[in-house]
Amino acid sequence: MIACGADARERTPVRTHRDWADACLGSMQADTVHHSGPSTAGEYVCSLVAVETNTSWVELEALPQLRQRHAVSAFDRIRRRLPFRLAELHTDNGAEFQNAGLDGWCVRNGVARTRGRPRRSNDQAYVEQRNWTAVRRLTGDARLEGEAAREALAGLYAALRDYMNFFQPVRKVTGTERRGAKVVRRYDRGRTPYRRLLDEDDLDAEAKRRLTERFLRADPEELQERIDAALDRLDRLGK
Repeated sequence: MIACGADARERTPVRTHRDWADACLGSMQADTVHHSGPSTAGEYVCSLVAVETNTSWVELEALPQLRQRHAVSAFDRIRRRLPFRLAELHTDNGAEFQNAGLDGWCVRNGVARTRGRPRRSNDQAYVEQRNWTAVRRLTGDARLEGEAAREALAGLYAALRDYMNFFQPVRKVTGTERRGAKVVRRYDRGRTPYRRLLDEDDLDAEAKRRLTERFLRADPEELQERIDAALDRLDRLGK
């Protein structure tokens, strides 16, 4: 495991769950999911999850271990793959995020940094939800370790990213209302992250054209077959 950099954490501004209404396109929340099984001892595979807060565009990466260099490399792959510019990276206070390595990467690539408050998971509510729907719900709680498990997880995510972004509608909360002790949430009409991106004024016409070409090449049935095959392989590798 890596030691958390207190200086890096203190330099990162705090952004709470109340501060996302004015987030620009490219503001992403990120988190890690540990595939450690019942014990966190030793080395095991982790998942990196990143979600764009306006459109729910999701990115997934398989990390061989929870180390600073692996997280930075994964963010670099995500940044190069995104159909929009990565403007802001918001994380919790984990050591994999609060360190000089990721700080330097963000500075070099013009990415703003923010973090949530300690022990306030609601400050990362967008990605916390995706931790379940995109990762844990599918992979379960088995321990995954070694390069074979990482490759299987990477194969799953290569198909799952396109399946979720192009073919799975997402509803977003548009408002809340308190009725006595109960909080009632209002949602918009479900749309895929791809459709939400096409409606973004901050995404230029050329980026939308390239994104539409990706959508037209994607085959949901073929993606589902790849997802099922990767899950079968992970099931055999889990401990």
